Amino acid sequence: MKSLIALFLISLFSLSLYSQNLDELPVETRDSILVVRTKTAVMKHGPEFWRDYKAPKIKSSHILSTGSPNVGRKYYMVSILYDKSKEKLWMEWIAQVRFWADNGEIDTIGFGNGYIFRPYDNDHRIVHYQSWGDQRKSGGVYNVENEPVVP
Repeated sequence: MKSLIALFLISLFSLSLYSQNLDELPVETRDSILVVRTKTAVMKHGPEFWRDYKAPKIKSSHILSTGSPNVGRKYYMVSILYDKSKEKLWMEWIAQVRFWADNGEIDTIGFGNGYIFRPYDNDHRIVHYQSWGDQRKSGGVYNVENEPVVP
């Protein structure tokens, strides 16, 4: 019962996370919310990439590129890991979501096949699983539904 209440509170709290400074939250609360929001983003945009059998890896850093308008801005990166003895992907992780620390918004979502993007409001794209071999066979073409067309 306690875990259901905790999950409900985390879910409720995560709704207000979009404008929440992540650094103001207790570490356990922040990390729980980041994992819930990561799972939500991955299940929406690449459900075939979600893995539950390894603990997500959470790290924080700052944008270092001097050419970026976000230089010095802090972010949290949540990486979903996979069993490398069973799968071979381009990345060291199967899915990864980067959140801005100052407002909790998602900056990028990435998948182990190398497809990384910045989601926008009402983004409905779905990235389908591709192993390293499948990606090579496709000539580097990603299998993505509802990908927005850039004019």
